Amino acid sequence: LGDTITYTIVVTNTGDLTMNNIRVVDTLTDGNSSTLTLTSGPTLTSGNTSSLAVSGTATYQATFVINQQSVNSGSVINSVSVSGETPQGVTITDVIDTPVVVSIPSSPSIAINKSVVITDNGDGVTGIGDIAKYTITVENTGNISINNISVTETLTDLNGNALTLDSGPSFSGSNQNSAQGTLKPSETATYLAFYIIDQLVIDSGGLINVATAGNGTVSDTSNTVTTTITASPSLEVTKIANVSDNGDNLTGANDVI
Repeated sequence: LGDTITYTIVVTNTGDLTMNNIRVVDTLTDGNSSTLTLTSGPTLTSGNTSSLAVSGTATYQATFVINQQSVNSGSVINSVSVSGETPQGVTITDVIDTPVVVSIPSSPSIAINKSVVITDNGDGVTGIGDIAKYTITVENTGNISINNISVTETLTDLNGNALTLDSGPSFSGSNQNSAQGTLKPSETATYLAFYIIDQLVIDSGGLINVATAGNGTVSDTSNTVTTTITASPSLEVTKIANVSDNGDNLTGANDVI
């Protein structure tokens, strides 16, 4: 991406007549046969295209700066045709025998990362009812656009018991405005997921969360995010005594406790 291809086109009069009004048509396509546009040219750099003598040559130059479309397709294909007129006004044409193909290697890759923030329910202690908010970022670290990306989460307590997220992971946007599931090179998408801490998590001592992003061709697994919850075990015992009077209105012998 961003590299410049420079094309040199040489037109030679191989006949026995002077050729006039030489014209060059340069056609550029990507590896999917979609049209590309030259960045510059073709521009005449030497020779006389108004009157090209026998065995004479005319040289042109054209450039193309490799764009994302061509990188995604894997190649840039260039073909050229030339036409000219004899002194009698007859048009002669020729097309290059073999198009010039510049192959562009693709290197698809993605990277996923995640973090967590705990929102307290108001009691000042990480525990039941608090919300674990997970933020997952997926970046296209390769050189081609990637489609059909999905994100999956694995959530367990510290004992390895599987848990189910209360929400997400849900796509919240990307920094280059691509739709969900698509990333351009260097683009990052953000996903959010939520879990409301319950007694099972408290009993085990915390949460373990990891995410995976991929499309069947490329994939990556995030860092493991562990949320530790310190238990606060306590017991309180209360005892109440009631006295049933025996009728003498005095607490004493024969009263029942």
